[in-house]
Amino acid sequence: MRKYLISGVLTALFVSVSLGLGPKAAASTTSHKVKCSYQSVDSGYWTPREVQLTVKCAAEKFGVSLSTAMYVADRESNFRYNALNRSSGTCGIYQHMPAYWLGRLQTYNYHHPGALHVKSPKCFNARGNVLVSLWMASRGGWGPWSL
Repeated sequence: MRKYLISGVLTALFVSVSLGLGPKAAASTTSHKVKCSYQSVDSGYWTPREVQLTVKCAAEKFGVSLSTAMYVADRESNFRYNALNRSSGTCGIYQHMPAYWLGRLQTYNYHHPGALHVKSPKCFNARGNVLVSLWMASRGGWGPWSL
């Protein structure tokens, strides 16, 4: 993936320099194209490896520390998309309270059918959980996760 990312950045740099946009525009051009898609069905089973790849992609997308993002995901859920803390009611990879989840999805503007799956708590959506969590961390830090 790194090889393709470097290739994409170099291509964007070449195109932007050719158009007179400069290197900063090249970096922003490629960052918006990152989709973080490692699993085809959001409401289905996700392996810990797919979760880790999505965390890596989202950390890059939002400019947060990959090591911190991995540490928190491991600590909160051991990279399990279906992690559930029965005592607090938190769920998903980054352990969100279900009562706040819909508002967070709407604030992030995440519109994927699996994110609103009605048969299970909404925060079990792996891609949505990672993207919303890392977006939150990029905006306000890791405070909600006690870091």
